[in-house]
Amino acid sequence: MDDLHLVEAFPGLRVDGLWAAWTTVDGVTSFWADEAEIELVPGGPYRLGWPSRSWTMDGEVLAVEPGVALTFSWAWSHEPETPTRSVGLQFAASEGDVPGSELIIDHGPFGPDEATTRTEHQEGWQFFCQALRERH
Repeated sequence: MDDLHLVEAFPGLRVDGLWAAWTTVDGVTSFWADEAEIELVPGGPYRLGWPSRSWTMDGEVLAVEPGVALTFSWAWSHEPETPTRSVGLQFAASEGDVPGSELIIDHGPFGPDEATTRTEHQEGWQFFCQALRERH
């Protein structure tokens, strides 16, 4: 099965604002997690938490191109049997009548028997991207 690939538009949100939303503690906790630890260097943490649910997404920054791209690994600490996956985020100015930006998301790997899991992740990305659009 292919990796998940999404392109999400953010009308009115400039690339620098979109970058900050995904790469800073204040940004990530404004629409996604309750708490975060992010260090934008290869090997640095990309860790998000939802203490009320006892959930932690434990990840590591794999690559950073400031303002352009971020790649990180992640796995649920409360579900140790789930595989570690990676997420690649690319940030770009959108073209068209309304200035803004777009986020290109590549998430995987997903095995051939993980169609439901892949769909759930796609729905999660769409939900949180909508939450980001509503807050910015």
